[in-house]
Amino acid sequence: EAARPAPDRALAWFTDPGWVLQRTEEQMGNTYFAGDALPVAYPVSISLVAITAAYLGCPYHVHPDSMTGWADPILTDLEQATLLAFDRQGEWWRISEQLLQAAGERAQGRYLIGVPDLNGPGELLARLRGTQDLAFDCLDQPEVVKRARARLDALWLEMWQAANSLVRRWQDSY
Repeated sequence: EAARPAPDRALAWFTDPGWVLQRTEEQMGNTYFAGDALPVAYPVSISLVAITAAYLGCPYHVHPDSMTGWADPILTDLEQATLLAFDRQGEWWRISEQLLQAAGERAQGRYLIGVPDLNGPGELLARLRGTQDLAFDCLDQPEVVKRARARLDALWLEMWQAANSLVRRWQDSY
């Protein structure tokens, strides 16, 4: 397994395409894919939990101690969920695009490319609102929760379609 980076390099560990893909290809090269197992690279690390919330505007942080990413909630009221939009010009989507693009160019049929871990819409709603506030919302205003969830269902599909369309440039299916 690759050595952890120095704390001041934690962000690059997850976002520098050269570093990410070198590490990923080394890991796949050291893995025996038996039976029907397939080599799949996830250039947008599954350790970047909550990245979907960043695609919707949440401040996002990579923590060097845990080597994971976390998003700060942005919804102070669930009614605000109707205003959310997938920001294709946002920092974290651009980083994800760069990583997927670089992986596609390097894979050349040697391995498949996986889309980012987009979490489910319900989990995403908890990240955007905060779990405690969402729990109270479920009790106090269930219809608003349902509307917010419906909005996130549509946004989740939009994000998945965007990620999938990038990956499909280099592979026929996923």
